Amino acid sequence: MRNLNVWLSGRHIVKNVSFEMEDGTVFALMGPSGSGKSTLLRAINRLLDIYEEAEVRGEVILDGVNVYDPAVEPPWVRRRVGMVFQYPNPFPHMSIYDNVAVGPRLNRMARSKKELDKIVRWALEKAYLWDEVKDRLHAPAAKLSGGQKQRLSIARALALRPRLLLMDEPTANLDPVATEKIEELIVELKKEIPILLVTHDPQQAARVADYTGFLYYGELVETGPTAKIFTEPENPLTERYLLRRLGAPR
Repeated sequence: MRNLNVWLSGRHIVKNVSFEMEDGTVFALMGPSGSGKSTLLRAINRLLDIYEEAEVRGEVILDGVNVYDPAVEPPWVRRRVGMVFQYPNPFPHMSIYDNVAVGPRLNRMARSKKELDKIVRWALEKAYLWDEVKDRLHAPAAKLSGGQKQRLSIARALALRPRLLLMDEPTANLDPVATEKIEELIVELKKEIPILLVTHDPQQAARVADYTGFLYYGELVETGPTAKIFTEPENPLTERYLLRRLGAPR
C-alpha cells in the first residue's frame, strides 16, 4: 500500500497510509473506533467503488498489480482478495454446501460436480467446519450457530482461492469459545494465505499477529513486529492506546 488516501462525502478518512505485507503472515490493524480501519479494508478490494461519495487515491499493489490501475476491473480484484465481515453473513436461504459453492460456480472454477465437491470440502476443512457439518451439507445455513456461521463465511471466501484474506473484526460478536476457534483458524490459515486483520482488541493482535499497525483517526502511527509494538512502542500514542489512556484527538 502506497500513500493510500480515502475521502467519504468530503471527509478525509484514510490519510497517506503506506505499509507492506508478506506471505505467511498475519498483519493486525488496531485502533479506536472511527479510525478508518474498516474503510481501509474496503479500499483494498475496491468495495468502496459502490459508493458515489467515496474517493480513493494512492496505490494498492497485489502481486505487482496496482488494483487501482484503470485497466483493472473490480471483479478481478474481488476474486483475489477475500473478505470476512464483523457480522457473519452466510446466505440464509442457501444450504451450507451452496454457500461455499456459489463463488466457484459463478467463476467456473469446477468442470464437474466431483470437482466442486472437492472445493467445498477443502474450504470447509480449512475453516475447521467440515467435521461439524459433513452430515448436513444441504441443511440451511441459517441453522448454524454464530461461530459456525462465521467459519462458513470464511470457507466461502477461501473457496475462491484468494491471494489475500481481509478480516474485519471477525470475532467482535462471538462468545469466547467461538473466538478462540476463529483465532486458532487465523494462525493456521496464514500458512497458505496472508491475512490482514482489523481488530478493536489489542490482545487479539498480540495473540495472532506477526506484525501490527496502529491506525489513529486515519493516520498510520506505527507498524512493526507485534512483539516490539507491544513491548517497545516507538510512538507515545501507541503506548497510550495500549494502556487504554488514549482519547479522540482534539
